[in-house]
Amino acid sequence: MAHPRWGETEIIPNLFVGDLQDAQRFDGIVINVLPDVPQAKPPSAVHMPILARGIESMDATARLIETHLELGNRVLVHCEEGCERAPLGHRVVPQNSPLDDAG
Repeated sequence: MAHPRWGETEIIPNLFVGDLQDAQRFDGIVINVLPDVPQAKPPSAVHMPILARGIESMDATARLIETHLELGNRVLVHCEEGCERAPLGHRVVPQNSPLDDAG
């Protein structure tokens, strides 16, 4: 049975989370937070392995996201199962947002 909400999820205005398939069709800035670059990654995706250097990596990724959001750009953060992007929520997403519902 197909998931009823398949596709990227907007967690705050212009900030989305999703998987590689979402990233391949996303109209906006794509940030890949996986440790490795997937073979099928979108050519314009920025690779920011969020867990590579701990807090330093998370802060750099959060700054990149915040910069693009301030410019009014749509941003998609993608990984495989939500594990790599989860720590980022504490840096960028305000409390009481639907991050827990994100796919």
